[in-house]
Amino acid sequence: MFGISYDGECGARKLIQRINPEQKRPGPVTVLVNSQLLPPSNVVVYVNDQLVRSPEVLNLLIENISGQLADGSEERKSAVVRYDAPYESMTLETPPLPAPFNDEAWRATLREAFTREISTMLRQTNIFSEKAVRRTIERVRKNPSFSKLTKGEIEFISTLDEQLLRADRIGQLRTEEMFALLIDSPAIRIAVTPAQVSTIAILTYLRDFEGKNIELVYDYSLGTDIVESISKKSIPAPLDGCVLTIASAGRLLGYNTPFQPLLLMPGISHQVVSHEKHINGNGLLESGTVLLVSDEPSTPSFVFDDLVRHKLIQKERLKTDWMHPFEVTESMLDENNNTHTILGFPHYEFLRLFAGCELLAPDSPMLIREAILFVSSQFAADHRRIRALDIAIRTAWLTLLEQPEVLDRVVEKVLDSPLYIRHVGRTCGLFQIPWAEVKHGN
Repeated sequence: MFGISYDGECGARKLIQRINPEQKRPGPVTVLVNSQLLPPSNVVVYVNDQLVRSPEVLNLLIENISGQLADGSEERKSAVVRYDAPYESMTLETPPLPAPFNDEAWRATLREAFTREISTMLRQTNIFSEKAVRRTIERVRKNPSFSKLTKGEIEFISTLDEQLLRADRIGQLRTEEMFALLIDSPAIRIAVTPAQVSTIAILTYLRDFEGKNIELVYDYSLGTDIVESISKKSIPAPLDGCVLTIASAGRLLGYNTPFQPLLLMPGISHQVVSHEKHINGNGLLESGTVLLVSDEPSTPSFVFDDLVRHKLIQKERLKTDWMHPFEVTESMLDENNNTHTILGFPHYEFLRLFAGCELLAPDSPMLIREAILFVSSQFAADHRRIRALDIAIRTAWLTLLEQPEVLDRVVEKVLDSPLYIRHVGRTCGLFQIPWAEVKHGN
């Protein structure tokens, strides 16, 4: 549960203390946490991925757990608790996951799709070679859609990331003291969107497998929402970082905000989605409307522009409109609507599996878009923690590439997360799909 140190010492031996373990003296056996190693102020509690702060709720949880231990019941009881703090809520019992995540056959299909996407994106983005990073940055800078948003030379990565040692760049330099900076400190709050599954996998590994104090913030459906909140200073709670694809990154870099880029993150695949009846024999769209997910410059609009420039979409024959992502799903459910869309993973995969849609260019590398991790100036000022986070991300990245069995476990964690499932399901409009009519093998 607690792992081992780099010297092979079991973490539990240092963390947990026992009094009267063999009952050689009268009295009970007492087990307690070593407060010198883990001060109470550094302990945080999550229930269903929700951070619990309220003392009243914590006491109720203690009572509930104590009751389970006292009666010896093996069956987990429902926690009867109520939250009174803002942004915290909990029902009488943990609800089952919604469709399609509650169906084992669909879960197997989705596990395979998520694993494929994450593995592919981890390999497509090379942050370990300085030359590869420079090539990626140069390609983004030359993109006409991106250059319209920015003025002059824009920095994509921090000086700290550029100056990492060779061992740091491939996650080799690991010391307990350095990584303790990510454990024995306040949670690092990073905003992500549902499409950033590869980034979510890396951060989930760091949080759930290595014990790093990282909080994934699922408050935003799109990167444009994050940018708007930051630019208008309307963030519900302070953020230490956020991950944005290049369109949203370009917009953020155009504002005067306290956020700055740190390093490249795994990209996101996108697809042109339509119904077979609206695709001609050459695999092109003849007519209709392309639905984009924002009226602001966005990654799908960048993809649309690139496809027009490469003459893969005939712009003069098509109209464009915008809808919220969940509205796009509603429109695409009716194949008689002559509508098409450009979406990131996993939204396009949901439409392929559950709405009978087709993907126009399923293997085109042109449809992959880069992402960047931004950090707040306050967090960036702590150079030791920032460096530790940078190296930890690289270590996790390579671990998921090198050990497929670990990636499988991480994907299972993500698909078991009620918070992520609720967020991706609502963002992508899965609640609008008539599940009784959907058959396996679509």
